[in-house]
Amino acid sequence: MIDKKIKTISEKVFNDHDELFKKLAESEKMDKERKVVSEKVVPKMFGDIGTKISFFKKWFYYKPSWWWMDFSYWLKRKWQRLTTGFEHHESFDYFHWNAKMAVPRLKMLRDNLHGCPSEFAPEGKSVEEGVEEWTEILNKIIWAFENIDNEPMPKKPDDYDPRQTVTEYDDGSVSYKAFDDRKWDWSEAKEHARKMQEGLDLYGKYYLNLWD
Repeated sequence: MIDKKIKTISEKVFNDHDELFKKLAESEKMDKERKVVSEKVVPKMFGDIGTKISFFKKWFYYKPSWWWMDFSYWLKRKWQRLTTGFEHHESFDYFHWNAKMAVPRLKMLRDNLHGCPSEFAPEGKSVEEGVEEWTEILNKIIWAFENIDNEPMPKKPDDYDPRQTVTEYDDGSVSYKAFDDRKWDWSEAKEHARKMQEGLDLYGKYYLNLWD
């Protein structure tokens, strides 16, 4: 019975990932067929890509273009607010906008509490203790919104060598291979992600309690 279940699960996994296996096979086939045209060492990833813009082109072409784009976008946002009541980037970038709006309001709620949800102060437990516990939850929610864009970068190993070997192939494709293949430390980023998710989960769980 167990063997039959294992076989069924295995077949499902292979069927679900059949397309992925095909793509991997195609990639391996392409690697075998294409020929190396050149190899060189660059100081870092994409270190072979770089263009120096002249002073004239920067200040008399790009800068005016950027200023006009900024001004045009400013007018567009004002028109959107006038016609729909909000700037449309607040919709397609909602989680950033929501976090920005939520933080000062949640802080005011936290700093002016007059009580707490009833579940934090059941019979036999003081309201002061409940408020303390509720405040800690609000702090976790606020931290998540405040740090939504502050994900720490992974740490490189000591004396990390950033050089890359750039290989160009006859089909025009390019690959990069690091000199230093030691693993980076992602522990801070993972802890940040855990705390972020904890705060957002608490926000959803206690959303209807966010009043005083």
